Amino acid sequence: MVDYAVTKAGMMAFHEGLRSEIRAAHKCPEILLTIVHPLWALTGMTAPHQKRLEKAGVQLMDPQIIADAVVNQ
Repeated sequence: MVDYAVTKAGMMAFHEGLRSEIRAAHKCPEILLTIVHPLWALTGMTAPHQKRLEKAGVQLMDPQIIADAVVNQ
């Protein structure tokens, strides 16, 4: 599950760095960024671990529902 966790951590670091660069280096504070990182989504990375995760009480979300919610916002 390290690949799943490190992907989220990497995206958060990228988002923070990009936001800082846009504001400081490019002096464009009017450009706003958003990052979305829901809990567990049923993807190719999590599918092999689905039963174990659900046994531990984790509810895997449908990626399409997540994508639709992001687009609707």
